[in-house]
Amino acid sequence: MLTTHRAISSGSKRINPYKIICSPCSRRSFTQRLVRVNDIVLLKPETNPRAVPTLSKPLKLGDSLVFRDHRKVKADDVIGKPYRSVVAGGRRALFRIYEPTLGQYCDNAPRIVTPIYSSDASLIVSLLDLNFAAVPSSQSETLIETEKFRPNRPLNEPVGSQDEDDLKPESTDVLEKDELLEETKELPREPTELTDAEIFEDWDSVEQNNERLEIFEAGTGAGSLTLHLARAIHGANTRAPPIPRLPKTKGKVTPDDDIYRYGGKFGERNEKMTDLYNEWRSQRRAVIHSLDADEHHSRHAQRTVRNYRHGVYFPHIDFHVGSIHDYLSKRLEETKGVFLDHAILDIPGIQDEMEIVGKCIKPDGRLITWCPSITQHMKCLEIIKGKKLPFVLDRVLELGSQLSTGGREWEVRSVKPRALIKAEKKAKAEEMEREDRSKTAFAVDEWLTKISSKEEDEVTSEDVETSEPESVTVQASTGEASDLNDMSGWEMICRPKVGDRITGGGFVGVWKKMDMNV
Repeated sequence: MLTTHRAISSGSKRINPYKIICSPCSRRSFTQRLVRVNDIVLLKPETNPRAVPTLSKPLKLGDSLVFRDHRKVKADDVIGKPYRSVVAGGRRALFRIYEPTLGQYCDNAPRIVTPIYSSDASLIVSLLDLNFAAVPSSQSETLIETEKFRPNRPLNEPVGSQDEDDLKPESTDVLEKDELLEETKELPREPTELTDAEIFEDWDSVEQNNERLEIFEAGTGAGSLTLHLARAIHGANTRAPPIPRLPKTKGKVTPDDDIYRYGGKFGERNEKMTDLYNEWRSQRRAVIHSLDADEHHSRHAQRTVRNYRHGVYFPHIDFHVGSIHDYLSKRLEETKGVFLDHAILDIPGIQDEMEIVGKCIKPDGRLITWCPSITQHMKCLEIIKGKKLPFVLDRVLELGSQLSTGGREWEVRSVKPRALIKAEKKAKAEEMEREDRSKTAFAVDEWLTKISSKEEDEVTSEDVETSEPESVTVQASTGEASDLNDMSGWEMICRPKVGDRITGGGFVGVWKKMDMNV
């Protein structure tokens, strides 16, 4: 009986581990975060730690979370519970509630294209070496004002400010100016020489570059790399106002408009919030421009970014749809100069877009190219040398989650991209249609000439039917021969085999733009 009671007691504790037993035992020295509505949680089976975790949708009251084995957990049982608590599911299963990290969210989020996995995305962000000045505060601005009146200054600097009007107290901020003037009365009237330590100290106080940081990403895809980039620049911008309730986009989206700003009309209640949000967007100190050629992919990535932590990184990203050349060409006309600090290309045919991207990147900026094959980087090198583009290859890294140290088998084969195959099929179909039309017109003209010349009394339909298969056969044979001899459009796959199903990996090229004027 004791064993049975002990089992029942332990089972009840696992189902409800935070049930109050006695007041001293229920006291905790920390505040527990509770699951709220619209939160996304990660549920892991309590009995099988190796099982694949399940990422929920934004939690809504009355919904159910369905697992791969068709077990269900009610959202009402999850909402309001603290993280790391246990919830009961179907078939007497127990699940522990976790708050997903950025890597867990990107790797387990719903997808329509293959994402860049979190480990690879983190490495790509680190290769950019992003550095930016922090958001200025009121204390830093006050300190800059007081630094103007320090006695330790170079001999060629005046004692006070160069503008005498700055020393006069203003009506808007009288107290701070009065305090500064009182400090200046005690300062010596003659400049003093600086020591070596003071000179180095002045070097450290040089103002940093406060220009806008812009990163261009071509190939939004699933939005995994976009989220990692947004988290990296999150500290460069001030806190965003609440995101207004945006209407659903209707119709096609042009490459010049942001997806989430294009579409229907806003309600009256959202007009003020929208104005504040757009004003904040115009004052951002760091922006990510993410472009994709497929509108459906871009919409899905927008939803993925918007759902993570209630859209905390969503305001730092501008989503665009269209071609790279059209978007960058228009931006070049508007800015009349380089405007991108860094760029990332994750698209097929990277070598075709390096010229227009090179015109937009600032000197010493980095270009990251993501390719599944090493031969694509070889083509990029050929294009750079042939067109004399201002890029130098810094390094090429092989990424993969199943790398081993005992040697690897490489896969070498020639393939044609699917997009190229579809384009060739479409072109062949149009060409055959034109040939059929010309062949029909030629047969009609020939028949009319035979009738007019009266060389033959009648033209049987059997002759026409027997002549057509022969021409088709000859055409097919010549087409097969041309396909065998035509090697244009073929790509060489040259990469190590990592298994039947590739769960990650590829080749990342890091390019630096040179300053041609130096």
